[in-house]
Amino acid sequence: MVFYALEVQVAATRAVNSAAAAVSRSITNGTGGSSSTSNKLAQSGCRERCGNVSIPYPFGMDDPNCYSPGFEINCNDSVSPPVASFISSNGDSSGIRKYVVLDLTLDYVRINVSVPAICDQDNTTSTTSRLIDPRSGFSEPILHGTPFTISNTLNTFTVLGCNIFGFVIPLNGINFTSSGCASRCDNRFYTDNPINPCDANDGCCKATVPKGLSDFKIQTTSTGDSVLPHVNQQNRCIRPFVVDHEFQIENLINSKVDSVVPVILDWAVPDFSTCKEARGNPNQYACGWYTDCVDPANGSGYRCKCAKGYKGNPYLQHGCQDVDECKGPNKCGKETICINTAGNYRCDCSPGMILRFRKMGYQCTRDERKLLTALYVTP
Repeated sequence: MVFYALEVQVAATRAVNSAAAAVSRSITNGTGGSSSTSNKLAQSGCRERCGNVSIPYPFGMDDPNCYSPGFEINCNDSVSPPVASFISSNGDSSGIRKYVVLDLTLDYVRINVSVPAICDQDNTTSTTSRLIDPRSGFSEPILHGTPFTISNTLNTFTVLGCNIFGFVIPLNGINFTSSGCASRCDNRFYTDNPINPCDANDGCCKATVPKGLSDFKIQTTSTGDSVLPHVNQQNRCIRPFVVDHEFQIENLINSKVDSVVPVILDWAVPDFSTCKEARGNPNQYACGWYTDCVDPANGSGYRCKCAKGYKGNPYLQHGCQDVDECKGPNKCGKETICINTAGNYRCDCSPGMILRFRKMGYQCTRDERKLLTALYVTP
C-alpha cells in the first residue's frame, strides 16, 4: 500500500524549519495567537462525506487516488440520504458481502450486521448452518481480506434464548482462544425483566470478544430444554451474535425474523505487522508529517496518530497541523505573553517584567533590578 514517500533523510531539517516558521505571539491576558490549522479529512479533490457519514483518508470513494487499497467505500447516491458501505470477500465472487457503514472515524468503523432468528433449536445441524456462511465457512461479519478486526473492547458476544451455550471460535490464527456463555431460563423469563434480560442472566448472557477477531464462526449447544412451556410461542427463537456493547436488545426479543445489529470494527494499516517494520519501509509508510506510529492492541498492522501538540488526519501527508495552544483557555496567566511554538507553547513577559511561577500559575512582576539601575542613572 503506497500512502506517501516519507523522506526520512530530510525530516529533521524540515521539522526545524517548520518549527521556526510556526512561532507566533499573543499578548492579551495569556490567550490568543495564530496557527495554521486544517480540518481536511480527505485527499485533495475527493469527497469527504457520503450522506451522514464522514469519509476520512485512507478511506475514500470513487477515484482510486482518493483511497488506499483495501479502504474503498461505496456510496449509493440513488437513495436519500446516500448510504455508505464496503465490500469484503473470501477470495472469489461467491463470498462477497456488503456491509452498510453507520459511522466511520480515524479510530473505528460502525456497521450493520445481519442476525438470524433461529427458531428450530432442536435441529442442531440447522442451527449451525444458519450461523455459518456455507461459502466462506465464517460467521457474520465476514472480514476476510479487509483491514478490519472486531473490536474486543466495544462489542460483546451475546446469546439470546433459552438454555443455550453459544461460543465464538476464531479462525484467523492458532493462538486465539474461544469465548462463550450459557443462557438459561426460568419461570421469570421475559416477565420480570422484559427490557434487558441480560441484566438478570435470564434468557440472555454475554461474554467478551476474543482479541484480534476477524475470521470466526459461532456455534451453539443445548444445555437443556430450549423450548419451555411457559415461554410464549413467539419467543421460541435463539440468537447468538456479536454486537455493539451499548446496543439494547429489547427489539430482538419478540421477533422471529432476521434482524440487523450494529458492530464496531477496529482497523489498521495492514501492509506491515508492526510499526518497526513499517518505519523500515519509508516508501510505503502510511503516516504523514508530525505523527507517531502506534501498534494496535487488537490485531496486527499499525496505526498513525498526530504527535503531541498537533491535530488532524495523520494519514494525510500534511494532515497534522500545529495546535495553537495560545488560542485556548488562559495557558500562562494574567497579563503574560503566550508564545505558540511548533507542537508546544511557552510563556513570557513584556520588557521590564520577569515571569514567576505562583500557586495560581505564571505571573509577570516588575524587574526590580532594572528599576534600581534606572534610578541609579537618573540625574
